[in-house]
Formats: sequence, C-alpha cells, structure tokens
Amino acid sequence: MRAAFCGKGGSGKTSLAALFTRYVVEKNYPTLAIDGDINQHLGDNLFLPESQLKALPRLGEELDKLQAYVLGNNAFITNAEEITESTPAGRGSNFVTLAADNPISQHFMLRQGHLRFVAMGGHTETDIGATCYHKFTGALGTFLNHLLDNDNEIVVSDMCAGADPFASSGLASRFDALFLVCEPTKKSLAVFDQAVHYSQYHDLKLFVIGNKIENEEDESFIKNYVGSYYLTGFKGQLAFKKAERGTPYQLSDFDEQALASLAILLETLKRQVPRDWEKYQRTGLFFHKRASDSLASALYGRDLTQQIDPEFDYRNVMPPSKEAA
Repeated sequence: MRAAFCGKGGSGKTSLAALFTRYVVEKNYPTLAIDGDINQHLGDNLFLPESQLKALPRLGEELDKLQAYVLGNNAFITNAEEITESTPAGRGSNFVTLAADNPISQHFMLRQGHLRFVAMGGHTETDIGATCYHKFTGALGTFLNHLLDNDNEIVVSDMCAGADPFASSGLASRFDALFLVCEPTKKSLAVFDQAVHYSQYHDLKLFVIGNKIENEEDESFIKNYVGSYYLTGFKGQLAFKKAERGTPYQLSDFDEQALASLAILLETLKRQVPRDWEKYQRTGLFFHKRASDSLASALYGRDLTQQIDPEFDYRNVMPPSKEAA
C-alpha cells in the first residue's frame, strides 16, 4: 500500500507524513518512509538518530548504483545509463523489497524495528548550477517502478511541494492513494486545482486532508472548495510545534480527533488493496511512451519505447504475501 503526501510548501505535509508513518509503525505494519522532497526533513520528523541520517547514502546521489542493479538481465534495455524515471520493469529486471534481501535495501535503507527509511537526497556542491531536482525525483520513479511491496506493507512518501508530483513523468501514478494536504488558504487550494487537473485522466486516487484547522470556518472553507475530495482534517496540535523544535512526541500526545483522522487515512489506504497491477503497468507505460516521444528518445539518441517488454507482468515476480498486521 503506497501513500504519497503532497501539497503546497508549508502546508504541513512532511509533519503529517511523519505522523502517519509513526501511526502505522505502531500498528505493526512493515513500513517504508521515503523522503522525496527537496527539503530533506522527513527523517528529522521521524526522530531518527542524526548520526545515522547523516551517514545514510542517498538514492539520488548514487543513482548509478540503483540503475545498475535494476537493469539485471533485462534484454530490452541497452545499458543502465538509459534507465529514466519512467523506464518500466521487464523480464530479467532486478527488484527492491522492504526486506534486506537485495543490495539496494541493504545500502540505502535505515532500519529501526518495523520502520525502514530511504532518502532521495539533495544537491551536492557539484550539482549546483548543473542540474535540477528532477535528478532526484527521477531516482524515486526508478525506485518505485522496481519496488515490490505486498498488501500488508505500507510505503509513505513525502513528495516535493506543489503540483510537480502530478505532472512529472507520471510519478503520482506509482501510488495507491494521494493525500493532498491543504491549509485553509487560496494559495494552498490552488495546488488542489492543479492536482485534480493532472490526475483526472488516469483515475488516480486523490484525497484532501485539511490541516492547520483552528475552527469550523477553516474546515468549511476547505470542504466547500474541494467537495467530495475532502477526507478528514487536523487541528493545530501542540505536539507538532514541539516537533519543529526538535522535541520528540508520542501518539498519546495527540487528541482523539487527530487519532480518528489517522485511522481514516489508514482505512482509506487499505481500501485500495489489492493493487491493480495491470492498471499500474498500463499507466506507467503510457507515461513512459509520452516521456520518450517528447524528450527522452532525443536526449539518449534512440527510441526509448523499445525498453518496453510486452510480456512483463508484475504479478509473476511478486514475492508471497504475508498476513496483514
């Protein structure tokens, strides 16, 4: 089960992604938290040890390792450097799981009980002026296209601010539920308009979470604008303010309303199970063909639609599913 937390910068998506991660981990779900934002704060919000976070390799900074691994013996891909964020998996590809049974999980994942954490990273000194953050969202796309997660496992990703996850190479289509965090402001709801526009053509599951709600007027402002997309809301929580100051919190620090909202998020995500792997593959191929036709093929000097393995099926490579928590 994969959930992406999106929204305008400052809407609180990182705080809610971390809180939801903490919630499902305490429910004993094997959980992978992904920091896919250019502002790398999810690990801090999960209160992971600072020394371990600093030492953790970042996928986007060592993209060549990921590309070389997932290439495997896929005969449809000429070389690892041609693997883009939309390149589909095929027969012979290598895959990543939440278990430490592959070199990518072993190298890039920080593990703490039921929690696994991986970060895309940010610009190094040599990147400044030479690349944009799509280098890192590209790593996330490659990672998700080669991730085999079972129905009892939960993946939570903190995404880049704004509507880019919905518009960039179909990245949003790699998730089962898109939780769009909205404040009661016009600027925040403008991202909602963009998200609806970008997601409506591919039946992406978009849900709005109200945040920083102080009264009924705040919640009504969001509800009236987004209509049936509204799922639940969170009022101001003292624990969030403490977290921003580096003070760890417990779930018991949150009120009944917040805990009820977390339960709604989990139940909403569980309703997306089982994943329609055929649709997942079909949508991914649509975006890969579009990306290849518009830019990628010209950039790499060959037709990247030839990377498509017409006989590949995720269901043939999925590991056995274990009982859900």
